[in-house]
Amino acid sequence: ALIQAGDKVFEREQYDKALLLFRMVFTKTDLLREMDGLVARTKKQRDSIATTASAADVIAEKRRLTRVLVQAEEQFQRIKEYPDYDQELAIRIGRSYIGLKRYWEGELVFRSIYEDYPKHKLADLGLYSAFAAALEGGLDERAIFEGTEYMNVFVGGENWDRLTAGLAQLYATREEFAK
Repeated sequence: ALIQAGDKVFEREQYDKALLLFRMVFTKTDLLREMDGLVARTKKQRDSIATTASAADVIAEKRRLTRVLVQAEEQFQRIKEYPDYDQELAIRIGRSYIGLKRYWEGELVFRSIYEDYPKHKLADLGLYSAFAAALEGGLDERAIFEGTEYMNVFVGGENWDRLTAGLAQLYATREEFAK
């Protein structure tokens, strides 16, 4: 629901609101970490119930915690099986930063897609978008860095033509024709 709401306000060019909504979304990675911690804490709590209470109370509490544990493990499994959406969320966050003309932050978010998920189908777009954000923001040295890395990693990639044209234009503007 937060992603859909963020998309709607992004379409209306309300980038600050979109960013707020997107940043409130738990990534799948964060959810898995939280659920793993909940399962571990519940197991520990169940296994360490004090025997100073009456036997009936101990049995009732162990049963309750076992039910909680089963539910948590089922939820953990469902989250594991759910398609990964972290990269798409990062793209939305990066675009929101660019809409706010916060190019440095946008570049870093886009780059994180490539760094954190180098084999993902959006890694190419992430690194290209990092280049484009730096270029649009006038961060020439960062644009050259991102563009050069893209050319080394994604030879002939989906965004190769746009990137090489942008990088060539940047070099021409800087009168660095030898590069």
